[in-house]
Amino acid sequence: IKLIARHARAFLQGKFGMKFINYRELDPISWHNYFTYNPEEGIITNRHGRPVGTLTAKGYLNINAVVAYKGTKVTCSIRAHQLAWVLMTGEYSDQIDHKDRNKLNNKWLNLREATTIINNNNRKVFDKSKSGVTGVIWQSQRKLWQAYVIVSNRNIHLGFTPSLFEAVCLRKSGELKYGV
Repeated sequence: IKLIARHARAFLQGKFGMKFINYRELDPISWHNYFTYNPEEGIITNRHGRPVGTLTAKGYLNINAVVAYKGTKVTCSIRAHQLAWVLMTGEYSDQIDHKDRNKLNNKWLNLREATTIINNNNRKVFDKSKSGVTGVIWQSQRKLWQAYVIVSNRNIHLGFTPSLFEAVCLRKSGELKYGV
């Protein structure tokens, strides 16, 4: 997909003279000239009141825009949750987290500015998880449940226990203790 996008950009640049820029090169306030955001519904519309965005392979809503930049028209791409944040706060953010983990739910109450740690700890549980709980795994060699948290890219062991319930309690206590 990245290869196709690169070819499409090269085609547009050659055929139409369109220049692509990183969305952060634009003044955050300028986005209000092109889009409107409804925070209750989480929908972004263009100047004509039509919802905008296309679904990416990773499940996010992406918005491509032709905008004025230094006296010329350029194209840039921004994810809907990033644009929603900019339209509400007037500032760019490094990371925006969907609290409910639904990448298409861009309602304002579902978005929060996050660190890498918060974002990583808000990931969905893997499909193969025996516990169904992030940070609680079954150690088949020991025949025990293990609880852990990840802080600053380091696994912090919270303990082993024969009970899934106790392992979940260890994990929740660890989340409170380490602020994850």
